[in-house]
Parts: sequence; structure tokens; C-alpha cells
Amino acid sequence: MRKKLKDAVIVITGASSGIGRETALQLAKAGARLVLAARREDPLRSLQEECEQAGAQCLVVPTDVANEDEVSALATQAVQAFGRIDGWVNNAGVYALGSLEKTPIHVYRRLMDVNYFGVVHGTRAAAAQMKTQERGGVIVNVSSEASNVSVALASAYTASKHAVRGFSSAVRQELLDTAVRVSNVMPAGIDTPLFEHAANYTGKEAKAPEPVYSPEKVAGVILDMLVRPQAEIYVGATAPLFGAIRHVAPATFDRMMRKQAKSHLKEAPQAVTEGNLYHPVSHGTSVHGGYHGRSKQWVRRIAVVTTLGFGAYRLVRELRQYA
Repeated sequence: MRKKLKDAVIVITGASSGIGRETALQLAKAGARLVLAARREDPLRSLQEECEQAGAQCLVVPTDVANEDEVSALATQAVQAFGRIDGWVNNAGVYALGSLEKTPIHVYRRLMDVNYFGVVHGTRAAAAQMKTQERGGVIVNVSSEASNVSVALASAYTASKHAVRGFSSAVRQELLDTAVRVSNVMPAGIDTPLFEHAANYTGKEAKAPEPVYSPEKVAGVILDMLVRPQAEIYVGATAPLFGAIRHVAPATFDRMMRKQAKSHLKEAPQAVTEGNLYHPVSHGTSVHGGYHGRSKQWVRRIAVVTTLGFGAYRLVRELRQYA
């Protein structure tokens, strides 16, 4: 199936690290032609070299997805360089941790500007071009399990990802009579530099929430969606399980997720930081964030089983009340 990606023109936002970077590398191996976008040019240039070594043609376009004009220019340059856009991966995103009281209101607005409006800008630009193409195209919006469930201490992020899911669903319906398809990919906790880049108002250092899955797994799903798009797909077994518990036993879910939030923080203190919300940072330019060591896999499995076991126990107790 992935042979269909050969010579396809794919735009990737947030390509400088993490899921976006790994997606570009996998697409390069598949023979796609790539348009790489992010705010940080140096990591994009190093990625360009890696992709070209794999035989791919690449165009680098530094872009802040919160800026509609820059996203429009990204689409224009892609078409000027390659003549069309076959796939557009809206992957760029920022993260913030903090309680309701300690997270400044401007952080909520900024996460919506990047995580939600960045997807809106990209989808509008991609759809406008794809509608002119006989074979249309595929738009992949990289959301999160937080688009279906809530994450304590990450209310700003959760709200932005809920917005992405609703937007993707509505636009998908609008485009049913066209050759343009929209997929929403919802990963669980992924081993990327996202958490290293995060704005943090908790007083403790952030890390990927347990259990942690690999960015290679997410990138593989994105490639599948570009070839055979689905409306929505989870990445990571916990994502649909948490969603099921939320729908059946919301009170149990709230208690469970509040406990789960503790796995999001280290004991090490962390000074208040805006992370990369407004300005890109120089660190964290690789695919991985260092949270997925093989020696820790058994710990993660135990954590998953324990968490889900607790959720199942509480679920049974609640259901018995109505028996």
C-alpha cells in the first residue's frame, strides 16, 4: 500500500522534532516529496539532509502555524515547487501544564492559536488546493487522546485538542462530496520532546505520562492514513480504554485520571516557564524525548494494568448500584 506514497507531495507541520520528524523520515524512505515546516529552521535543515540522503526531494519552509499568512505561503510554495499537494499533516503543537488557578489566561489563548487555529489554517490551505486537483488529497490532523478524554493539569491542552476533533469531524462531513479526505489521529502519551518544550506552572519537571508509546508507531499510522484514510484512529491501547471508561462511568474516570496525572510530573523542581509557546527553543530537536527506555517497559506495563484494573473495579462497583 505504501508504494502509493512514492512521488506523493506531503506537507508536514511541526517537522523539526518528535512525531513530525519521524513522519518525514518514514515518508522519505517511501519515496515521497516533502515540504517541511516548523518555526525552527536549523533542525529542519538537518532533517532535510537526512531525507535527501534517503532519496527524497525536500523543501524547507519555516512557518508559524498560528499565523494564517505564513500557512498560506507554505501552501503556495509547496505548489510552486512540486505542482500539487497530495497530503497535508497538521502536526505542529505546543503543550502546557498547570492548575486552573496557576495557568495564565494568555496560555489558554496561545494553545488555541497554535493547536486549534494552526489546524484550521492548515486545513483551509490544503483543502483549497486539493479541491482543484482531480485526485484530491488527504489531510491528517494529529490530535491526541486528550481530544476524547480530559487530562488533569492540562486543561488548556485538553480544550485545544477537543476543538481539533470537533473541527475535523465537521469539515470531514462538508468534504464528503469531494475527493478530499480528513483523518484525525489521536495518540496517547508519546516519547517526544513535547514535554521538554512545555510551558510549566506546576513547580515540578514534566515528563511523558505513563504509559509511553513510540513516535515511530504514530508516524506509521499517519502514513497509513495518507494511503487509506479513516475518520478517526487512536494510537496506543490506553486511549480507547480511557474513553470507554469515561462514557460508562464518568465519576470513576475523573478519579482515575486525577491519579494518572501524577505520572506526568517528576519530583525534581521546575521554575515557571513559558517553554516554546511564543519562541522556539534550541533544545529538543530529535525524534525521541528520552522517556521510552526498554528497561522501563515492565514498569509501564504494570502501571497500565494497575490503572485499568482500578478503573474496572470502580466501574463494577458503580454498575452494581443500578442493578
